[in-house]
Amino acid sequence: MADVSISEHTKLTGGGADFAALADQAASRVWLWDLGPKKPEMPKRPQMPAGKEGEPAFDLAMVDFREQILDYETAVKAYRADKTAFDAFAVRYGGPYEISMWSADASDALKNDAHRYCISARTRGYTSLKNGGLPVGMKPGKGHAENMRRMAEGDADLAAIKRRDPVFGDQEARQ
Repeated sequence: MADVSISEHTKLTGGGADFAALADQAASRVWLWDLGPKKPEMPKRPQMPAGKEGEPAFDLAMVDFREQILDYETAVKAYRADKTAFDAFAVRYGGPYEISMWSADASDALKNDAHRYCISARTRGYTSLKNGGLPVGMKPGKGHAENMRRMAEGDADLAAIKRRDPVFGDQEARQ
């Protein structure tokens, strides 16, 4: 049986070799770099078939061409949506930023969106990654610095609240 203390008032008791590792919140958190969506590529317009109108081969090729044009129009609409998402990410974050996920979610993200996410050097066991875990030549975006500033402010606010709290903070405030 292993005991894991989550906080001052919370203790988990369980068994098995992996219990302590699973219950350890630091071990279950993974920091990932969100690189953003891939830059979309404009689809290529299909070529008009060669020949003259009225010829059977040309008319048959025109039927295929019209179907290709419908597919092209659908691809252009998808390109517009992808370009909007790409541009919005660039404006909001200005490049990669770090996010924290539980290990199961991070595993899914790395498996299903490997082009978008990569492991950060802040993750336990990955501290030796070069460039903080970012691909070569990439730098964190302006959104990353803003997120770090907000996290620091949040931590400072929480520490101040805990100090003022009569139960968890200053014990003299209880009286």
